[in-house]
Amino acid sequence: MSVIGDRLKRAREQAGFEEATEAARAHGWPVPTYLSHENGTRGVPLKKLTVYAAAFRVNVEWLITGRGEGPPDEPMAPPPPSNVGRIGDAPAIGEWRRDLPVYGTALGGAEEYGAFEFNTGDIVDYIRRPPRLQGVKNAFAVFAVGESMLPRIRPGGPAIIHPGVAPAPGDDVLVELKPAAEGAAHPGLIKRLVSRSETRLRLAQFNPPNDNIAIPMRRVLRIYRIVPYEDLLAL
Repeated sequence: MSVIGDRLKRAREQAGFEEATEAARAHGWPVPTYLSHENGTRGVPLKKLTVYAAAFRVNVEWLITGRGEGPPDEPMAPPPPSNVGRIGDAPAIGEWRRDLPVYGTALGGAEEYGAFEFNTGDIVDYIRRPPRLQGVKNAFAVFAVGESMLPRIRPGGPAIIHPGVAPAPGDDVLVELKPAAEGAAHPGLIKRLVSRSETRLRLAQFNPPNDNIAIPMRRVLRIYRIVPYEDLLAL
């Protein structure tokens, strides 16, 4: 165990969590990630250390250096249970119903490289429905094409849409554009939303980096928020 991992363990135990998995699930952290940080098999970013320090009520400086305010001598009472569904509570993937429709293949790269025929009346496949979308009408998925959104979305991977959640800047989105002619295919793009105004939509991609992909709003039919992977498993 690393020195930081040893202090994490001490802070976690003094915070009232006997097991590392219990602490991770109580705070909604991915269990394997937290375990790797506590047992020292993986370095801990400063951002994560700040989160852990706040959760265990210790000074982040103490976690890093051993100086400053550490955990109290007596264990604290654990926090009350959260009413938010946790990843640990999610059913096994094999238990998810295979009833989430896939409507087509979205284009990962720039629009000029091709088009995705977006037609919600033409189901090309069904995939398993994650717990987050249980009972959500009109939820759907598309398969990504291209590498422009790596590492967030891999080529061929599903981009899963919750139609009732409005996208905000910083969200990964599926943009459905108006067809070039009546009855033609609706082009679709998978990008990250940077900003939007009445006249312009600004998007970003990761590979190659580009945070100034501009599309006139007059061409935009709909913008859907892609549900982040960590949210899909929450009940």
